[in-house]
Amino acid sequence: MKFDQGFIDKVRESSNIVDIIGQYTQLKTSSADQHLGLCPYPDHNEKTPSFSVSDSKQVYYCFGCKKTGNVFTFLRDIMGLSFPEAIEYLARRASIDLPKQPASQHQIQKQEKDKKEKELLKRINALASRVFVKNLQTQPEGSMVRDYIQSRGFSPEIIETFKIGYALPEWEHLAGTFKSKSVPMGSAEKLGLIKTSKNVEKSKTGFFDIMRGRLIFPIESPTGEVIGFGGRVVDPEDKPKYLNSPESPLFHKGKTFYGLYETAKFIRSADYSIVVEGYTDLIALYAAGIKNVVATLGTALTEDHAKLLKRYSKNVVVLFDGDQAGRVAAERSLPLLLKAGLYPKGFVLPEGNDPDDFLKEHGVKVLKEKLAKSPDLFQVVMSWHFKGFTGSATEKVTIVDKLAPYLAQASDRRLKSLYIRELQDRLGVDQKWLTQSLGAAGGFQADSGVAPKSHQNPVQKGNNYSPLEVVKIVNPPKAELYLLNLALKSPENLEAIKNSGVLEQFSHTKIAGLIIETHEKYLQNLNEFDNLTASLVDRVEPPEILNLQFQKQIADLKAGEERKLIDDCIRRVKQEALKRKSKELAYAIASAPTEREQKLEELRDLQKSKLIDFKDMNQE
Repeated sequence: MKFDQGFIDKVRESSNIVDIIGQYTQLKTSSADQHLGLCPYPDHNEKTPSFSVSDSKQVYYCFGCKKTGNVFTFLRDIMGLSFPEAIEYLARRASIDLPKQPASQHQIQKQEKDKKEKELLKRINALASRVFVKNLQTQPEGSMVRDYIQSRGFSPEIIETFKIGYALPEWEHLAGTFKSKSVPMGSAEKLGLIKTSKNVEKSKTGFFDIMRGRLIFPIESPTGEVIGFGGRVVDPEDKPKYLNSPESPLFHKGKTFYGLYETAKFIRSADYSIVVEGYTDLIALYAAGIKNVVATLGTALTEDHAKLLKRYSKNVVVLFDGDQAGRVAAERSLPLLLKAGLYPKGFVLPEGNDPDDFLKEHGVKVLKEKLAKSPDLFQVVMSWHFKGFTGSATEKVTIVDKLAPYLAQASDRRLKSLYIRELQDRLGVDQKWLTQSLGAAGGFQADSGVAPKSHQNPVQKGNNYSPLEVVKIVNPPKAELYLLNLALKSPENLEAIKNSGVLEQFSHTKIAGLIIETHEKYLQNLNEFDNLTASLVDRVEPPEILNLQFQKQIADLKAGEERKLIDDCIRRVKQEALKRKSKELAYAIASAPTEREQKLEELRDLQKSKLIDFKDMNQE
């Protein structure tokens, strides 16, 4: 969905960053405006609080790892939300209606109906999750489910983090709860939580629970809402072993990863994701300290899965069980990951092992080493096809036929080229033969790395948000950088800097443009000065250039000292502008003798201004 700047500002102003960040780290008030706590970013483990959140500015800054941003960048980094998703999440949190898209009356009514249905289904899932959690908490020691949890090594912290619960083996326990809470039973049935009972006379509710006697793993959306459930039997006699919620308006297995809500921040921090095949595999890795992991839900990887992974990192390690099913899964996932522009690697476990078995047998250190050294998934698959290779002509043609479809899907031409070269070396053939053979087998031009038009996907023109142009600041002069931060510190500073005329003499015109833009926005709403920094953070790259206002060299200045620093910076900017001008004149005198007298006169005027020291200039 598209959002205009006015709506984005409205959502930002209605969302207190202190409350949002306070969900992830304990913040204590350190001054009238600042709140201090331990840095919530997973790659910064600290014992002394250095993470500062400004209530008035609505931005954060870590004095340790230097990360900075506003509420949108925080949700992106910690929850893995895209910008539109962050807007929608904050809008719902602040009870702000999303803008309606142009549509017919019938479409509007359907959208409203669908929205209300989804909200109802979310509430039902949330209630079911609370029931399951309570059920597990009340199970006595020595019960079958407690013994199973102990055998898997699930700690209380893991159970709490992933909200693991238990569905009682009773026939209609959950259905009875729904009935007592006046939950629409048809909606609960649509979610796959209950089902109409054929034996209505003996049933108190007319329904029975579907996930009876199972350990329950809630499946959450990227914003932490329960959209489905996975159930694992604790009694080995029960079948089937695993059971997931059916497809519903909330839940689509082919578009959902288990655990992503909890692990997104670790994926961004590590800059790669590990994909496993089930929720118990994910929890085993997470409990061992390998937290940048997601799990599929009883289904093979899909194109939607690959696109979702790419939002967090282009680097993927797919962890497969060492059996025939694992090999099949690897081969199926390879073209999907390559097509999405990802850099897939693969680690196939020894036969008969799952991740939990491997951890118990070899330990977490070995697994981390194996994951770090994982070869490209294409190399893994290629090695399978070269097993027993003798170099015969028929073998070479067969291997090309098998691998060509995978190469055809690779959207990164550089990666495709390297894979083709590696295949050429393994086959021992010349480039021309391989190029022609791949083209015939896979339907693409191997030398150009471009698939034919019939195989290319058109650009998707959806309602993706197109953010304002990002302003990249490279090698900013110190004085100009200080003036930008001083301008954002107070309205008085902003006015003084804008009215001084110094902006026209900035060498870095983008910084001058930011100050001018800030001043114009301030004049439109004099009461919203404190929001100006937050509105710039996600438009400036790197955002750290806005951090000086929170550091001691500016933050601790008294009024008189602050004004002196502004004057000193203005003087320095003007001096540098005069130096540049004088160098331009000197060059013009040397290159255009006919204008010598005029340029010399201009140089004399600069010298009379006493704002430039020609001796210093000549030494530069």
